[in-house]
Amino acid sequence: MSPMQPFARHNPLTDDEFARLDAFLDNTKNSRAMNLEQIDGFFTALICGPEVVMPGEYLPYVWGNEQTQDGIFENLEEAQEILSLLNRHWNTIAKTLYEGGVYLPLMHEDENGSVTGNEWAKGFLRGMGLRRVAGTNYWTTKLMPAVWCRCFCWPTSTIPTPRCALRQFPQRDGKTS
Repeated sequence: MSPMQPFARHNPLTDDEFARLDAFLDNTKNSRAMNLEQIDGFFTALICGPEVVMPGEYLPYVWGNEQTQDGIFENLEEAQEILSLLNRHWNTIAKTLYEGGVYLPLMHEDENGSVTGNEWAKGFLRGMGLRRVAGTNYWTTKLMPAVWCRCFCWPTSTIPTPRCALRQFPQRDGKTS
């Protein structure tokens, strides 16, 4: 028997798959559902956190309903597709961070070409809040220094983020930023 290889079937999402996930989230009936930028920050926080958080616990937050996941999907096929896309995105973040790579957060560019990262930060803070453990310093977990240096040290507010530091993400109109 061969030893288990984590992330052996790692397959990052394509632009079309990001667009599909974005469209699904846009059409979610709950206005509190996260957008892709928030999900990216949320997943990053959970992956870096002091404890493992299972999908059954965090997915209701993604859908904007912390009580239930009922009524999210039209059918089983849609559920499988969307959950697979989310799982693959989670694995992309986890693989990059656990292997010590540079993870570039997924951030939307606004109509003026600026990227503030506000939505990403909202998702990240929400993820940190989900696993607030008494006596545990979230900032000293194994992966947090890498995320801190690579994500939070970027310029914010009115100073545009350097283009080379952004992951390309298709905007809602299908163009790539």
